[in-house]
Amino acid sequence: MMAKPAQNLGRRFRLLLGCAIALACRDAFARPHPDHKNHMHPPYQVDRKVSKPEIFSEGTISTLDDEMGSAFSPDGTEFYFSKFVPYTTAPRLALMCVSRFRAGRWSAPEALPFSGKYLDHPPKFDPTGKRMVFASSRPLPDGTRGAIRIWEVERNDLGWGEPRPLPPPINLPRSTWNADPSLTADGTLYFSSDRGNGASLHIYRSHLTNGKYTEPEKLGPEINSEFNDYQPYVSPEEKILVFSSVAAGEPPYRHRPEEMTGGGRPYPRGDLCVSYNDSGKQ
Repeated sequence: MMAKPAQNLGRRFRLLLGCAIALACRDAFARPHPDHKNHMHPPYQVDRKVSKPEIFSEGTISTLDDEMGSAFSPDGTEFYFSKFVPYTTAPRLALMCVSRFRAGRWSAPEALPFSGKYLDHPPKFDPTGKRMVFASSRPLPDGTRGAIRIWEVERNDLGWGEPRPLPPPINLPRSTWNADPSLTADGTLYFSSDRGNGASLHIYRSHLTNGKYTEPEKLGPEINSEFNDYQPYVSPEEKILVFSSVAAGEPPYRHRPEEMTGGGRPYPRGDLCVSYNDSGKQ
């Protein structure tokens, strides 16, 4: 059954939001397009002030289906996102897709070769564009299931390889949620996690040292609240952090006073937040 129009509008709004964050990421990593040597951005770069959100590539990427999230490749010529199946029963499935900018327009999306069987969230890239990280419900190599974990995959001359789960201390055996990875230029990983304690989601940071991730540190009260804080995007130089904050979705339904409520249950509306790093601390 197709999703209701209201659900479609919600997904399209999230794609708009994801595009905004992805544009920031792409512009931060931007380098000259091979066919436009005198330009620092791809030819579709918006060169005017945008006063209101615009649906991205309507009819090609943004459709009546459920699309969510987004990430441009560092050179701006590829656009990655996830397309959800049109049903709400479990298990949910989301296909990771890529569209390429060719001849002045975005191409029809193609499924990534390793995606199609599980719930694959949209990826984020390192500055080279040869490594991506993403969250997925796919089972571990030993067959263990039942959690959202962070995976990485590298691109070689033949295309994308096989995804690998990040080892502890990023993915913990007892944790059911490790997701929303975002990378800085030096490899530092920002992500959301419940850290296996069944509490709210919060945002963590782990540094890459000698090729291994350090024990994640929970960001302070400037970022993390008593509610769910997740979906972080960090700029390459680690100066800007954008994230979402949402009320708790389980009894006793703790929520902010201004949130919509109905039938005795709050509507989990996410607030988009931004934090600036002025002194080495978010």
